[in-house]
Amino acid sequence: MNRRNFLSISAAAPLWPAIGHGTPLTSADTPMQPPARRPAPIMMDAEHAQTTVPLPGVEIFAMPQAGLRTDTRTAMAKNGDIYVGGGGFLWKSTDRGETWTMRALPQRAGGGFGILNDDIFLPVLYAPDNSSSFVLRSTDYGKTWSEPVALDIRPYNFSGGGWSHVYQHPDGTAMITVTLRQRDQPGFHDYIFRSADSGVTWGDPTLLIPYSAESSLLALRDSSRMLAYIRAQRHSLPEDPPGFWKQTGTAEGHSWPLKNGVVAESSDGGRTWTHLRLFDTYGSVPGELIQAPEGRVAAIWLQRYPYTESDIRVRISGDGGRTWGKRTYSLFKAHGYPSSVVYADGTIVTVCENTRLNEKGRPIGKRTMSAARWRLPSAPE
Repeated sequence: MNRRNFLSISAAAPLWPAIGHGTPLTSADTPMQPPARRPAPIMMDAEHAQTTVPLPGVEIFAMPQAGLRTDTRTAMAKNGDIYVGGGGFLWKSTDRGETWTMRALPQRAGGGFGILNDDIFLPVLYAPDNSSSFVLRSTDYGKTWSEPVALDIRPYNFSGGGWSHVYQHPDGTAMITVTLRQRDQPGFHDYIFRSADSGVTWGDPTLLIPYSAESSLLALRDSSRMLAYIRAQRHSLPEDPPGFWKQTGTAEGHSWPLKNGVVAESSDGGRTWTHLRLFDTYGSVPGELIQAPEGRVAAIWLQRYPYTESDIRVRISGDGGRTWGKRTYSLFKAHGYPSSVVYADGTIVTVCENTRLNEKGRPIGKRTMSAARWRLPSAPE
């Protein structure tokens, strides 16, 4: 589908005008409070890898191209079909990522996408002026959609600009990560919104950590622990220790001395987060966490710098994310936001934009999408 055809579809069924005139608002149970200026303490013993090697046996499959930046999320229906949502489009594969179809979502907008139990589809969309975030709901595999429901983001006045994760905790609670900020203040912060009715209403927001964005969640099987892969990013603060930029791996005087993946843990359903650790190196964002059927956990992320060498990387933990192997695997060359599904036999399908960039971070040629099919290596990490 080309850009002109997509815009004509959007114009024929406008969504945002309806949002601006009486869209249902899901109020927070407890009003949010912006975090204190002081950032959350992050352990500086960064989980650096010692080697980076190509991951063997990776299969790459082309996908229909949207021709624009999409920042997609990947989810699996109960029958094993894969759906990928983002940028106003929905892709589908019925053969574990080998072939794909693509169709338009009700509105072109950034946000997130996920599938809850009973195959309930939930796209998260940001308003064009980023004044709020909205959730749609479909119970017929995206053929029809509910009216959009606005999240109550007060006292913030800017929502989105990031990559939301739609996740369902094993206890049935649906969760959405949303990046919020004040337009007249520096800094952005990721919150988790919750739903106890399969995405019909949302509330009970809690902060992940200050100065965070584009977080991904994982509840470990047979455990009360949750993990999060968080994009920690902020400007310099007076309380930063001397040489902070050296610890994060950037250059002295950089406008973003912190732009790193952080792995955090929670033992109370994602309400508080502890044991924050810098992950790998500067620019290791955004990322996600998955758990293989045999129990190992893998972090999958975009290593974005240098732009000309950006790739999707993988590291493995054999103890539930407490420690990480010293070997990093390069999945494939790409500059996109990776999102994966895991099959019961251990097959993993990771989807993202795989556009190549020049040294200034601008796309070389058309923007493209690909799916990678792979498995965790059996060799020691």
